[in-house]
Amino acid sequence: MKVGLTYLDLWYFLDDTDSLKGHLLYFDKMFVDHRKLSLIETMISPFPSAIILFKRKLHEIELLEKKGLINIFNNDNFNFPKEFFRDKNIYENYKLHLDTYEKIKIDRKKDFKQIYLDFMESDREGGQYGIRYKSSILNRLHDEDEHIPIIKKFYHSNMDLEVKKEDVLYLILKKFPIISEDIHIDKIIELKNDSDLKSRYYELRDFITTISKSNLSLNEINDKIEFLLDQYRERLELHKLKYHTSVFETFCISTTQFLEDMLKFKLSTAIKSIFEINKKKIEVIEAEKNIPGRELSYIYKVSERLS
Repeated sequence: MKVGLTYLDLWYFLDDTDSLKGHLLYFDKMFVDHRKLSLIETMISPFPSAIILFKRKLHEIELLEKKGLINIFNNDNFNFPKEFFRDKNIYENYKLHLDTYEKIKIDRKKDFKQIYLDFMESDREGGQYGIRYKSSILNRLHDEDEHIPIIKKFYHSNMDLEVKKEDVLYLILKKFPIISEDIHIDKIIELKNDSDLKSRYYELRDFITTISKSNLSLNEINDKIEFLLDQYRERLELHKLKYHTSVFETFCISTTQFLEDMLKFKLSTAIKSIFEINKKKIEVIEAEKNIPGRELSYIYKVSERLS
């Protein structure tokens, strides 16, 4: 099972394009970490429009939790063996998590807006180091699942020289469609259970695993993703155009031939002309499997189904 870990910082509650439903297009389940919601509400209270968005997002969180698609991270009960700190990755992310919050200082020389933005930036940075070390620990405690931190902004440290799977996933998630408020969570569940989309989803997962092991930089990987998506869209649209043109021509010919053959009692010939259209549809489906960028077709297809 693919389990995503995300930290709901202040940016999340002020950004109407950031949606947990969108992340669930990739993950089977999610752990959600956040500050006390009452504190968050107090901090965004100076902005009336933000309160409306906050309540909408709170409703979404409650709905997803009720559906069993997310679990709220309980930091009070998150205990782990001290020997885990011997792991360099866990220790450094834990230390960076603490250091980020300890460095927060209010400079009274700055105006309120700048102080607020500085705090929001630090909150995002500290929160992301937090889900990095927590995902590493959960992978040790529950190795039957893969726990992956959802990165929303890169904060580089000495250990981040190597491209990791979560870094590639960060690029992939940005390509998913923005989920509008009127799309119900049941629609997301329906898409995840679709047999064709499920097959494409596994292809996408394999692509992420493979390319994260390449020697490409993140910028190069992002360029490759953009190129493959563009290739897939362009080739698929061309295949669709050829298919519709071919079907139209076949339909016109087949209808005339069908009526003529029926009048002459040539039933086998008439039926053959009908099957010709289905044959062309199968040919297009088979051709689509060989289109460059097919491994990213899950992104294209879910975007198409949600539009």
